[in-house]
Amino acid sequence: MPPVSKTCQSCADSKVRCVRDTDIAPCNRCCRLGKECQYRQKGRRFNGFQKDRKIAALESKINELKASRAGLEENDTRTRSASLADGDAVLEDIISRDFLDIETAERYLNTFKTKMTPHFPFVVVPPDVSIKELRQEKPFLCLAILASASFENMSLQRALGDEVKKVVASRMVIGGAISFELLQGLLVFLAWSHYHSRPHRYTQFIQLAVSLMIDLRLDRPPQTRSWKTELRFGLQYNLQNQPFNRPSWGSDEHRAVLGWYYLASSIAILVQKKSTILRFPYQEECCKSLQEAKEYPHDKYISYVIELQFISEKVDQLSARHEFELETPGSGSELYITNLKSDLEAFYRHLPFNLSESFLLSMQYHATCLSLYQLALNITNQESHSPFDPNSWREEMSFSAFISANSILTLYIKLPSKEEVGFNNTQWVQIAFALLVAYRHTMATSKPGQTAAFLDTLSKLGSRVGALSTSDVDMNGARDAFFDFKNRIVRIQNWLGGTGRQEDDTHIEESFEEFQHTSCLEPTHFDGFMGAAETGENFDVSLGNSFPSAGGLQIPNDFLSESSFEQIMHDWV
Repeated sequence: MPPVSKTCQSCADSKVRCVRDTDIAPCNRCCRLGKECQYRQKGRRFNGFQKDRKIAALESKINELKASRAGLEENDTRTRSASLADGDAVLEDIISRDFLDIETAERYLNTFKTKMTPHFPFVVVPPDVSIKELRQEKPFLCLAILASASFENMSLQRALGDEVKKVVASRMVIGGAISFELLQGLLVFLAWSHYHSRPHRYTQFIQLAVSLMIDLRLDRPPQTRSWKTELRFGLQYNLQNQPFNRPSWGSDEHRAVLGWYYLASSIAILVQKKSTILRFPYQEECCKSLQEAKEYPHDKYISYVIELQFISEKVDQLSARHEFELETPGSGSELYITNLKSDLEAFYRHLPFNLSESFLLSMQYHATCLSLYQLALNITNQESHSPFDPNSWREEMSFSAFISANSILTLYIKLPSKEEVGFNNTQWVQIAFALLVAYRHTMATSKPGQTAAFLDTLSKLGSRVGALSTSDVDMNGARDAFFDFKNRIVRIQNWLGGTGRQEDDTHIEESFEEFQHTSCLEPTHFDGFMGAAETGENFDVSLGNSFPSAGGLQIPNDFLSESSFEQIMHDWV
């Protein structure tokens, strides 16, 4: 029988105290009023869902503890490694397991400072900082630097690259960590991602860097007044918008903001992928601050590199937003391109130093020129009725493109031996971009003098890249990135030299498309380089006397076609 309440129904309805002399007798009030005294059945008092939630939480916690204990008993070493969330502990574990010793790590750090930073001056380690200090203060950045600078030992470098990925997964994906050091480490890892095992997953790591930029609010200055209405509630709420304050990392922050933009925007444009990186005013503020401070020697080039990337984005946006006009003869698209050419010419004229002072800046300049040229060439392929002379325009664009492509290749060939070990990933993509354009242009003209000059360039390139490759393999049996690059250069040499002409056309196209996965393509121009050509700067590749006129240049239908862009880079990025 269900329990009954001590209060009768009549007293409960009247909300008065129910008093009775015995447990079974009617209450005093019902006797006095002559009412029937009926007792109610007890009901469960509702206390909300708080108790149920606590029980469910406890059950869940017990299940987690049981699963964790089972995992520890099954494989204690594996669980300990997978659960590491501290970058310092990971790095110390690497050294304690004899991946490398302190002396070797110090040597790799010095290599990063002297050979690699000039090609990516967006993450700088002060000259007086040792490997021990860096391990203690910024362990993940230290790990990323060692993984990038250990190129002399390919198997070690691949192993350290895998450790970087494990830390990223543990700290960011599982642990949800947000820190400026993580951003710096990711930038270093991305800048030299070609050294690590494939697939590189460049876009995924860039998006992780984007998430850190957003969470750290690095798209705005440290103190900003927001135009958005703040959602705050309280008695002391002030309707006046208060300035938003966030931590500031000074010049390191400025470099990181610009380095993130450079890596994401340049690769997205070159391989024709959608870029989620936007230009915002704080980038220009960072450029100005670094330009004025001049804390390190390479800081003075950063603002100019970013300015060229801004122009590259204009070229890319012109192609995306005015596709119909560009494909329509006489639509005035030549005027768009002429304006961008003027921007590049003005950039070159107003440089306060010689362009050749910075290899990074020189490469960026010629690659930007080449991208605009590619866009212009698509127009010159059309029958045009515009005020521009189509023949003279085609001749100018073709000549400018060939000079731009050869300038990039010559810059590389003229460097001291082994200097290219410090190239960042974007620079290798730009070199492959130039190689592809020069190859297709040479094939289109079919002039013996130009072919001979290009074969000589290919021979020099093959020797340089071949010297970077070794016979070492990683744990998966894969060779280094330069092994495949060298093989593709050799295939182009064989084809242009005639040894490959017996092969059928399908095999030829497949071989070249295989080469393309280490190169890159996108719009570029070149007119400002004419100033460099006039002074002989960075240009000593012979064009021969057979450079075609407008009428002699027969450009194939697939010349720099968009359909090959994705195949160009394949798993390089």
